[in-house]
Amino acid sequence: MSAREDQIIALAGVSQAALWAHQLASRGHYEEQRLEQAVASILCTDPDTAADVFGGRTNGSVPGIAEGLTLLRTQLGGPPLQMSRSEIALNMRYFGQLLRLATRLQKRKSALAEISQSIERARDASRVLDTTHENTVASLADAYRSTISAIPPRIMVQGNPRYLQNEGYVRAIRVFLLSGVRAGVLWRQCGGRLWQLLLMRPQLLRAAQSL
Repeated sequence: MSAREDQIIALAGVSQAALWAHQLASRGHYEEQRLEQAVASILCTDPDTAADVFGGRTNGSVPGIAEGLTLLRTQLGGPPLQMSRSEIALNMRYFGQLLRLATRLQKRKSALAEISQSIERARDASRVLDTTHENTVASLADAYRSTISAIPPRIMVQGNPRYLQNEGYVRAIRVFLLSGVRAGVLWRQCGGRLWQLLLMRPQLLRAAQSL
């Protein structure tokens, strides 16, 4: 797999995290599988390939980022989705914020250390509990709140107050956002840089379409 494909996989992970956080906050769209995938991606800290972070490859594709890859193609200038322009724009804003947070997080050693400790606690808990057990989710959500939430630009998730006042949903949203930052860090580790999204968009779109 090429470095460009690894970058696309990571970017799709960012898009997907933003999409899932948006859909939960605005519509109450909750799926246990989504939360399980997000937690698994956060706990996968020593992958052999970018695809491993999202469950690995199956027949050449990466099913774990299918939704994110579809949205990413649109964000890179590909075919439009059956989604309003305002929703696409909002998801694009979350996408950009997550990438910037990933860049800034790497410069904050104390925040990285705190997140690493939380991940270890969550990993230990996941060995005896389900990955979506409330203690595991709460640990990761608290790590996001106490570290990444303090780094500008702080993501202000828009949505329905009915869902944003549900503590369980708020924790899940934070886990989705943490998984998005994790994917953003992966993107940078694969050589991704923000300027590429401006100057290399056609090449990135072709790579996204090939997946």
